[in-house]
Amino acid sequence: MTLAKRGLEAMSRGRAHATRRWPAYGWLVAAVLAAGAAPAQLLVPVQQPSKSPLNEHVYFSRISLLPRDAGSAVIQFDIGWTGSWRHDVNHDAAWIFFKYRVEGDTEKTWRHVFLKADAGKVLNPSGYGQGAAAPLSFDWGCTPKDGKTFTAAGDTQFDFLVPDGADGFTGAFVRRADHGMGTASGAKLTVLWDLTKAEGVKPDTKVAIKAYGIRMIYVAEGPYALGSGATESGAFYTFQPEKKRGAEKERISMGGATMVIHEEVAETDEFPPYRVTSSNAVPTGRTPGRLWARSAEPPDGGEIPASFPNGYRAFYMMFCPMPQAVYASFLSSLPPDQGEYHHEQGNHATEAGWSGAIVKSTDPENPYEFHHGRLKSHCTWWLKWDDATAFAAWSGLRPMTELENEKALRGPRLPAREEAGNSFWGGSYGGGRYNAHPREMVVTVATTNGLAYRGTHGGGSPTNWPGDWPANKSAQGTGIRNGQEAACGITELRGPMWCTSCRLEANLNDPERGKLYGFRAARTAPEAAKFNSVRQEEETSPVLQGLPGGGR
Repeated sequence: MTLAKRGLEAMSRGRAHATRRWPAYGWLVAAVLAAGAAPAQLLVPVQQPSKSPLNEHVYFSRISLLPRDAGSAVIQFDIGWTGSWRHDVNHDAAWIFFKYRVEGDTEKTWRHVFLKADAGKVLNPSGYGQGAAAPLSFDWGCTPKDGKTFTAAGDTQFDFLVPDGADGFTGAFVRRADHGMGTASGAKLTVLWDLTKAEGVKPDTKVAIKAYGIRMIYVAEGPYALGSGATESGAFYTFQPEKKRGAEKERISMGGATMVIHEEVAETDEFPPYRVTSSNAVPTGRTPGRLWARSAEPPDGGEIPASFPNGYRAFYMMFCPMPQAVYASFLSSLPPDQGEYHHEQGNHATEAGWSGAIVKSTDPENPYEFHHGRLKSHCTWWLKWDDATAFAAWSGLRPMTELENEKALRGPRLPAREEAGNSFWGGSYGGGRYNAHPREMVVTVATTNGLAYRGTHGGGSPTNWPGDWPANKSAQGTGIRNGQEAACGITELRGPMWCTSCRLEANLNDPERGKLYGFRAARTAPEAAKFNSVRQEEETSPVLQGLPGGGR
């Protein structure tokens, strides 16, 4: 029995773990191209890395580089992933980006590929497309020799969204062009590489390419609520006038004294949820109608500036907190000293091997590999803030804010008291003993450092963070969100689910590693993401304006 088969069977039994020798998250090494010339020989053998479980990853095959002109080249590839959907409320997508290495580079430096697109054309710019439908096969085992494969029809019609602007062109979103569910796959997709921004690449230079894909969830634009109306630790609410007594209910006279009994005032009248209705500045403070919190308060008499991502605007978020395969491939792309720094000495493992581990390998091209443990979540634990920011900068993404985090869970639903549950949008947030997720590092609104955040996206370098991000070493301006009900002050434990409104550690500002610390990156959605290119209309739904009842 192969190692892959043994590991997959073990995971289905919830006991042993499987070794994953190719730690890439949706990448493989592709052919060499002499820029502006015909394709040349390979620098590194083409390998399809392992990705497990099947429904969390984006798969590539047959990556090639094709000449176009002196200033650009075509990157062509097949792509596929399972569990995809699109309807009028939201959709999933793959955030794809590429790294290249110049032949003869003794440092083995992987540099970021910047894409090229028509000016002002974000949705389906020229040069971005796909070939005819064709049956596809993707390997997802431990190695190409003994791994598993899944087949796909290769007939999904895709959209390409290429974010532009000062922090754009670092990657593209690939998504279904119209409504549908199931496996998404397509053959001979093409994107354009801007060779004018390719450091070290000349007309006769040979390069190797790696493609990366991260599964993302679209969180649509629209209003939502902060706080549930109950008493979760630090929860947001709308500040109320001084609490008034209820109506007189009864008078009791005893010994010449009179005791007046009043009607009770409902707790929800004291801490009503705050509704975010636009991307404008949010007024904060102890003035009726403003946003306030039970602890970790925003500025009293101030505001959350309009430049701060407050969750109203649409954004894409990672489907789940950093999977082990994602982090192992990130570490493997770094110079050895950086990889060592961002790798936790205990291999990101928790007690008794529950979480699996990320360990060093003997493969010089993939110096880090991962093992899955008994948990179904396959997330990376033991992270610190500057691990998170290095990854977000490297991948062209950004940190999420705590306001976005609350919308990512609740969606447009009206809050339910002490609500806890999974994401309205389809993102994975855990629940249950075998699907525990780490807590997530976010940007807080409780400090001036956090409020300075403008949501700038990373530029592809793991060592060059945007200046508006909270300090990477001190973590000032950051906090932790999401936690199980028992940790949020909810006494009636209904199940180990995430508590939507708890802010117990919303301004923790902890620069050290924590066993339970994880990270989920995001990217602000381009305006064109609202548009359906098949139906030629902007997509919306009345659901996005508010639904009754949060869930458990």
